Amino acid sequence: QRAKKIEKLVNEENIEVNTQPEICEVAKNYFDQLFRANNTNHDPVLSLITPRVTQEDNDRLVAPITREELKHALFQMHPDKAPGPDGFNPAFYQHFWELYGNDIYEAAKEWLERGI
Repeated sequence: QRAKKIEKLVNEENIEVNTQPEICEVAKNYFDQLFRANNTNHDPVLSLITPRVTQEDNDRLVAPITREELKHALFQMHPDKAPGPDGFNPAFYQHFWELYGNDIYEAAKEWLERGI
């Protein structure tokens, strides 16, 4: 079966083009325009949407982690769940919390601040 071929296209100036480079240019320009971000102002629509996260909630979400918050989260985990990137499961941290809680907290705080 023979492959179909585009014989001609009409460019933005409404002129027919029929050479391969011209056809490629018209197609490229068409898709460039089609996928170009438009300068639509979304503010009128966005102003109608009420925020789901209150300022108070957001303040808590972006606040630095506390030692108590980390301990609470750690002790809510099932001890035998999957290990973290360091290879240790929650049981390890729960078992050694009294001895190394401050070190664990400082390491976690640093990881969160650095985005690791």
